[in-house]
Amino acid sequence: MPSPTTSPPLTAAAGLDWLHLHDLRHAFATFLLDQGEELRTVMELLGHSTIRMTADTYGHVLPARARQAASAINRVLGPEINRGKCWWSPGDSNP
Repeated sequence: MPSPTTSPPLTAAAGLDWLHLHDLRHAFATFLLDQGEELRTVMELLGHSTIRMTADTYGHVLPARARQAASAINRVLGPEINRGKCWWSPGDSNP
């Protein structure tokens, strides 16, 4: 088995001697979250014991998902609100 400072021959031959297995794990989780997969699902796939561990490690992806969700709801409700056709008004206390 190669030492931690040397690359396995196949990795080096592919020009990926900089890539570590843990990098692939991190990319896997990040891509899943970025594509909208649930945090709990990613937690289970990674084998984390708590959802907090997953959120603390990969939480940097979640703000982008929140912005996408806000944009999505704006696409649905924005035109209706602007035309006065929404069932509630932005100033209502209890939509």
